[in-house]
Amino acid sequence: MIYACEDSKCGYVAEGASIWTVCPECGGIMKPIEEKEMTAAQWSQLGYFLACREGSDKKRVYECFQKAAHMGDLWGMNNLGWCLENGVGTQKDERTAVWLYEQAAQQGYIPAICNYGYCLQNGIGVRKDMKKAAEMFRRAADSGYLRAQVLLAFCYHDGKGVGEDKHKAFEWMRRAAGQGNPMACLYTGKCYEDGEGVEKDAAEAAGYYQIAAYGGDAQGQFRIGYCYDRGIGVPRDERRMIYWYQKAAQQRFPKAIDRLGVCYEIGRGVKRDKEQAYRLYCQAANEKDEGGLYHLALCYAGGKAVKTDYGKAKTICREALSRKPDRNLKRKLETLLQEVERCEEEERKKV
Repeated sequence: MIYACEDSKCGYVAEGASIWTVCPECGGIMKPIEEKEMTAAQWSQLGYFLACREGSDKKRVYECFQKAAHMGDLWGMNNLGWCLENGVGTQKDERTAVWLYEQAAQQGYIPAICNYGYCLQNGIGVRKDMKKAAEMFRRAADSGYLRAQVLLAFCYHDGKGVGEDKHKAFEWMRRAAGQGNPMACLYTGKCYEDGEGVEKDAAEAAGYYQIAAYGGDAQGQFRIGYCYDRGIGVPRDERRMIYWYQKAAQQRFPKAIDRLGVCYEIGRGVKRDKEQAYRLYCQAANEKDEGGLYHLALCYAGGKAVKTDYGKAKTICREALSRKPDRNLKRKLETLLQEVERCEEEERKKV
C-alpha cells in the first residue's frame, strides 16, 4: 500500500505493509493513494523513500524513477540515470544514464548538471572531456550545489579541465565547508594547516577539523585528536586527545589506532598498558599503516609485550618500507632494520 502526505508542500510518500497515518516529515496526515492517482513528483518521492530504506526492492526503486521520468519529472530523470549508471534495479547502461543526465541538465536541473560533468570527467558512458566537465561543475557550483563545489575544488587543485590554482581550490572547498560537509571541512582544515591556497592558520585548521570530527569523519576525528596531542591550534588536552583518537579508531582509521597504541605504551592520557598497545599496533599493522608496522616491529625487536623475534621484526620493517613511508619514518625503519640485523648477528655469534 502507498501512502502520501496530504500537505502538498511536504510531498512525503511511503510504501509498505505498515499503516502510515502521521507524516514523519511534517506531522501531517498520511492517506492511502492509488498508483493511477500519483503525480510525477510523488513517483520520484516514492523512489527516493525506497532507495533509502534498507532491504527494499531495487527493481521497484527503478520502476518508480522510470515512471517519474516518463512523466517529465527532472528529479526522476536524474535518479533514473543514477539507477542505470550504477545498475540499481536494472542492468547497467551508462550511455543511457549520461543521456538522461544531459537531458535534465539542459533543462537546468542542477544535480543532473553535476552528474553529467562527473561522467564527462571520468569517461562514464561518454568520451572524457575534462574542460567541459569543469564547466558543468562550475555551473552547478555557482548555484550552491555542494557536490559540484567539492569536485570543482579538486579540478583547480589538480589542474583538471582548468588551470591549476590552489587558491581557487581552497575557496571552492571552503564554500562547500560552509554548508557543513564533513569532507569539505576536513580538506579546508588541511589547507589552513599546510598553507595551501591560503595563509597558514593552525587555529582555523583545528576549527575545521573539529567540525569534520563532529560530522563523523574519521580522518577529521584523528586530526583534531592530533591537534590536541601536539597543541596545534588548540591547547594540549590529553582527555580530548584520547576521546577523538578512540572515536577515529572505532571507525578503523589506521593512524588513530597507531597513535592510541603509543598512548597506551607510554601511559599518556590513559593508564599504561603495553599489552593493549601491542594489540592496537597489530590492528594498525593489519590495516597496512606504516606507523603501526613500525611500532609493531619495535615490539618484536625489543620484546615488548611479546617474545623477542628478530625475524618477524625484519619482515615487518621490510613490509613497511615497501609501502613507501615518508622520509622521517623511512629513516627510522632503516635504522631499526639495521639494528635488528646487528642484534641477530650477535645472537648467532653467541651460539
